[in-house]
Amino acid sequence: MWEVMSYGERPYWNLTNRDVIKSVEEGYRLPTPMGCPAALHTLMLDCWQKDRNERPRFSQIVTVLDKLIRNPENLKSIDTLCR
Repeated sequence: MWEVMSYGERPYWNLTNRDVIKSVEEGYRLPTPMGCPAALHTLMLDCWQKDRNERPRFSQIVTVLDKLIRNPENLKSIDTLCR
C-alpha cells in the first residue's frame, strides 16, 4: 500500500537490507507518502505492528478499506475506522 500511495517510490530508499531490518526492529516505520490520507497511513501502521497478534486480520483490513471506498469522507478522519 505504501508503494502504491507513493506512486512507486522505493521504500527505504538507499538503505541496505541490513539497515532496513535494524531500523524496523528499532521501531522505524515509513512516513506518510505525500498526499496519502492519514486514515490509510494509520492502516499501514496497524499492519506494521511488531507483534503479529496486534496486526489487523485480513477481514478487518477489508472492512476498513470497504468503509473508505463506500464513504470517501472517512479518508479525512481516522476516528470512524474500525480498529
